[in-house]
Amino acid sequence: MTCRVGGVSGLDRSGRDHASLSQLRSLLNSWRSRLPQPRILFGRSVVATVGLLVAFSLSASGSTGVELVLPRQSTPVIEFGAREIAQAIRDRFDLQVRRVDSATPGRLNIFLHQFGKETRGLKESAFDPPASSPESFTLSTPGPDAIVVAGRDGNGVLYGALELAEQIRFTKSRDIASGVRTLSKSPFLSVRGVNMFLTVQDLETDGAFWSDEFWNGFLDMLARSRYNLLDIHGLCDAVILDFPNTFSYFVSLPDFPQVGVGPEKSERNLERLRRILKMAADRGLKVAYMNYEAPAIIGERRTGRYGVDERWIPPQVQHLQGQELEEYTRQAVSVFLKKLPELWMFGFRIGESGQPEDFYKRTYLSAVQNFPGHLNLYVRTWIGSPEKIRELAAATPHRLFIEPKYNGEHLGLPYQAVLGGRHYPPSGSYEDYTANPKNYSILWQIRAHGTHRVFYWGWPEFARRTVRSCKLGDGVGFSLEPMDAYCPAKEYLHHNPKVRHDFYTWMYERQWLWHLIWGRTAYDPEVSDDVFASEFARRFGPQVGQHLYQAAVEASKIVPFVFSYHNQGLDHQEFTPELETGDHALASTRPYLWQGDRKISFGGTIEDFLTIAPLDRTAMEDPASYVERYLKREASGKMGPLEAAAFLDSAAEETEKALRLALEPARAGLEFDCLRRDLQALISLGRYYRDRILSATHFAFYRRTSHHPELSSAYTLMQRAIENWDRLSEVADEHYGFITDTIRPGVNRFRWREEGRSLANSLEVMDRMELEFRRMPEERRYEAILGHVPPREVKAGQDFVPLVTFATGRDDSQVWLFYRTNRSDAFTKRPMALQNRRARTWMATIPSSELAASELEYFFQAQKSMWGPYGSTLRDSPPFRVRIGGSPDFQPQISHQRTHTAMTNRNSVELEIEVRSPVGIRECRVYYKPLPAFYEWLTIRMDRREQNRYQARVPLTAEGMQYYFEIVSEDEQAVNYPNFLKETPYLVIDSWMPSPGSAPADRR
Repeated sequence: MTCRVGGVSGLDRSGRDHASLSQLRSLLNSWRSRLPQPRILFGRSVVATVGLLVAFSLSASGSTGVELVLPRQSTPVIEFGAREIAQAIRDRFDLQVRRVDSATPGRLNIFLHQFGKETRGLKESAFDPPASSPESFTLSTPGPDAIVVAGRDGNGVLYGALELAEQIRFTKSRDIASGVRTLSKSPFLSVRGVNMFLTVQDLETDGAFWSDEFWNGFLDMLARSRYNLLDIHGLCDAVILDFPNTFSYFVSLPDFPQVGVGPEKSERNLERLRRILKMAADRGLKVAYMNYEAPAIIGERRTGRYGVDERWIPPQVQHLQGQELEEYTRQAVSVFLKKLPELWMFGFRIGESGQPEDFYKRTYLSAVQNFPGHLNLYVRTWIGSPEKIRELAAATPHRLFIEPKYNGEHLGLPYQAVLGGRHYPPSGSYEDYTANPKNYSILWQIRAHGTHRVFYWGWPEFARRTVRSCKLGDGVGFSLEPMDAYCPAKEYLHHNPKVRHDFYTWMYERQWLWHLIWGRTAYDPEVSDDVFASEFARRFGPQVGQHLYQAAVEASKIVPFVFSYHNQGLDHQEFTPELETGDHALASTRPYLWQGDRKISFGGTIEDFLTIAPLDRTAMEDPASYVERYLKREASGKMGPLEAAAFLDSAAEETEKALRLALEPARAGLEFDCLRRDLQALISLGRYYRDRILSATHFAFYRRTSHHPELSSAYTLMQRAIENWDRLSEVADEHYGFITDTIRPGVNRFRWREEGRSLANSLEVMDRMELEFRRMPEERRYEAILGHVPPREVKAGQDFVPLVTFATGRDDSQVWLFYRTNRSDAFTKRPMALQNRRARTWMATIPSSELAASELEYFFQAQKSMWGPYGSTLRDSPPFRVRIGGSPDFQPQISHQRTHTAMTNRNSVELEIEVRSPVGIRECRVYYKPLPAFYEWLTIRMDRREQNRYQARVPLTAEGMQYYFEIVSEDEQAVNYPNFLKETPYLVIDSWMPSPGSAPADRR
């Protein structure tokens, strides 16, 4: 096959050279001005550009060109890899590349070899074979003029070719062969999927479904990122967020002529879907399709216009019912699958589809029983019965995959965090699907679109941790929602005509970083960060790229952390951290008040903010809980609000530093400008939530203690939070103009400025509390209310000046401080002076000369007047105890021998931890629960066996177990192990097959 450009032959399969050097150079120069992105296409591929029509030039080794040697029976997948290598050679070395069927002496030969098939001129004994697992490859250089990419299968060859192309593109060597790093790779996750929703808008209008440009670009990107599954769910109406039955659009049945769009339109739709499956297969991508709805639509259904029509006006349609629906579904499943034999997997949604599990046994499973065994089935577990889903798996000879939710309909944390029983919806996580025996395979459904919808995201280490966690329960991989999962594929974010963003047409083009990181880490979690940094250098230049990449990584910590620490709900309609202030505690509050043209949001207040708990309540502690524990002087290894605020502050600060360095040498560019604005918005978002968390914490302290400085701090921090929201609004509203989001806000024109109008509600709450405080001396005249929040420590060598609020006192009241530094001594009594008349705070000074011991113990007494009420902090709690000089941060050295072998038929396990610390250890506790998500955490105090070793025997069942440790020091500091910021914060003992005759597990 000859590739022609401008009437002059370029390269053909025989390797013959055509056209003279001067002709080629002339053509290249004339076409370069017209074609901004040269591409090389081989074999059965479509039009090729002049990318490879380059004159011979010499590499450092003296080679005059490169031969790409493909198998005699090549495939489109392998030829895709060949094109990637050829383009990389052209970009880096400006060498001619020829596609040939056998090696040529005297030239550099790159062999793309599928193991077990013939490639002329290559013997398999000359190089190490790839691993036996599918999609594995080796890259080797058996000689100075030979590079071998050997794959276990076609995808293995493709991934090896992509690896080689990447090495060529970024090598510092002056010739190709010497710069190749030999290696062997196998996929970490066997299934690496993108969970795409096919929207009615893209199907029924001239949308992405019908665009070859979209599918070529999108599928190319997925293949380059090492995904191997396109998991299509649908259909989805992006306007009203319902899911019309797929069969109504793709199948027309003679027995049910009244159902669907009619034979002509359905056949056209189905033919296009068949074409998409073929395009995906040519790039090594399997395709799965899940039908979301059971009711079959009678007649056609009105399609809403995204960003124009309101969500709250659903189409008026009729559906088949009862036995008719069952018969229609059986026939539709059979016809759909017969016409799409290339489909790798087909499935259905149970809980929200309107039909129970038995319906699918009588319809879907009945219809597929005569289909070939290579067809796989899959189901979502949301609101389904685990026991009945197991019955479905037992009722079919086809392999069944289940898609349990990773963390509800959000991503949040890089591990399964929806654990611990009744705090969470039953099927917000994996329930008991990790238990053996399993007659299904687990494919984790990561509903990331709940957490991420707008701003650029890219944090490789987060993705690595998530990928590794997908092995839980013998998981085979993930199906991951992209940031535009429920929306039409064309660009829909930007609506400010004054800011240009025409550097991309389709949303996937903007999300290249997202897809690159998730796909690459899923294939190989050890992939170097250099891969991602190099792409920034390529797009933005080496000097700008390195700083911009670092800024993007730091900024990417903010949104998932906000969702995780301040978790308003697991449903994607309950919280979108990029778009809201965090005051909407009720799931139903936001959408119904924002519908239509209403511009003012009805947000909550700081009191609503305080009702919200973290996603992982074993690793994080919300402000209200933290305050209660702090005042009770109880130690905890959880991250509290001060650490959470510090995390956000650090991420915002590091983003700003890196962005400042990137801006200095930056040249103006549309994509750079888009990314810069997102990063600036994220900086303000991070600082906003930092200040909201701190403000809420001080507010909670005031509610519990009536210590007025806490109310003042809460008010000041709330004002600062509003200033940060204003900065976010200024950047984001100018950048986007407005956002269409029909999922959570439920509006076509969301603006950050309008969302922020409700923030004044929190200031009003504190204003009312300030007025109540002013009236307390009169309204509560018969009470003596003293408020104080002790510090964490008193600094040695400095005077200590405690403040106490006499909330019901007057200027002429009397307040005393009692203190001692030795528990065997009597308390010293010292009068206190009025420090602030309006705040009614009183102060006294304990000189540093009296603070030579290790602990200070103190309390307060007060009397409103000679005959007025008397009060003491002793009435509510013991004396305050504070360490003098403090303690070094409690950072013990912890070691634990993790259990890697199966615990078959064990009823308990001995857990041991070794702790070394310069600070004395008061106790160690182990927290544990059976592996199924719904069990509550239990705790056992560990016995000290040796100086640094602690042990506990923990009950164990065939369901497996999760556990973690809490270590408390003598000075009441605590840490949890493992640390959730570094790794999954629990350890796992896997489930095993129970022995015959043993009692079945209680799966609830």
